[in-house]
Amino acid sequence: MEGTSVAKNITAGKVTVRGAALALVAAWSVVVAGAVVASPHAEAADARNLVTFGDSYLSNPTPAETVGAKVRQAAEQAGIPIDTGLAAPLSQYTAHGCGQSSTNTPRQIGRMTGLAVRDYSCPGAMAYSPAAPAMTLKGEIDNALADRALNADTTNVVIQFGFNDSYSWLMGKVLANGLPDTYLNLNQRYAEQKGLWTRAMNDAINRIKAAAPNARITVADYPTISKPETAEQCLLHVEMIPGDIGIPAFWIRDAEVNIHNWSKELVSARSRDNVVFADIRGATAGRGECAPDDVRLIAGVIDTTNVSGYNLPVHMTNRGVTRTAEVIAATF
Repeated sequence: MEGTSVAKNITAGKVTVRGAALALVAAWSVVVAGAVVASPHAEAADARNLVTFGDSYLSNPTPAETVGAKVRQAAEQAGIPIDTGLAAPLSQYTAHGCGQSSTNTPRQIGRMTGLAVRDYSCPGAMAYSPAAPAMTLKGEIDNALADRALNADTTNVVIQFGFNDSYSWLMGKVLANGLPDTYLNLNQRYAEQKGLWTRAMNDAINRIKAAAPNARITVADYPTISKPETAEQCLLHVEMIPGDIGIPAFWIRDAEVNIHNWSKELVSARSRDNVVFADIRGATAGRGECAPDDVRLIAGVIDTTNVSGYNLPVHMTNRGVTRTAEVIAATF
């Protein structure tokens, strides 16, 4: 995270809208980003498998796992043996250069359902914005097809996408046209985003159904993160300081709400294609980043008081990961 940028813009309770916007977007982009390139390796598919596509909210790596994935990928590309000796622990990191946790949502779903898991989620991945190949919805599906993970035996697919696009695309509009223009035309901007997101998701569903016609596709939205009433994020959770002190982040709250609504509309339109909705936002209501320590499912940037631990700042706590897995598994 660009901590110094946040500190300069958030001092003594004085927060400018543009300063807070730039600071928080910088924080989010650093936390979820990670440049990766697709691995050339392909593997045989598993019968009755679960295939998952998403960003860091699904992949949920620790910082070490994120770095490890890049190291493994670089070693593979250089032809350096990595599965022996001191480098053996790197074998836990996923192919295609995307850091993932062994306890993330897809793997917990696998343990709950008994399905073999083929997880293609990647930190920083986006649905319709330009990115490195493995860091796009299209690229993740390309990798799954190359690995033969998607086929007639695939029973379930999960897609959770759009959060990284929402704030990065909107910030692009701010930088190009200025904050006043973007803010005054938010409804138009969100309508543009909806079109881009819906088109990307429909393309993904069509490709998945062509390769795995028997699969049930679960479209998942994102958990409750900010305060719904005030659109605030609570980034600091330490002893002796109230944990519900927030700073304005309307673009985060709007992304949560928009993707929730767009997902329901998409699923309604594609229900005949065995597409269903996992309402993560609804299942985590009242348990976002500003909730009390014992119920909070989203970590702050600095968070020493939540009760279950977490892998990444401004991402799900361990309890949040399990709750998400439960909600998605219930749609199978």
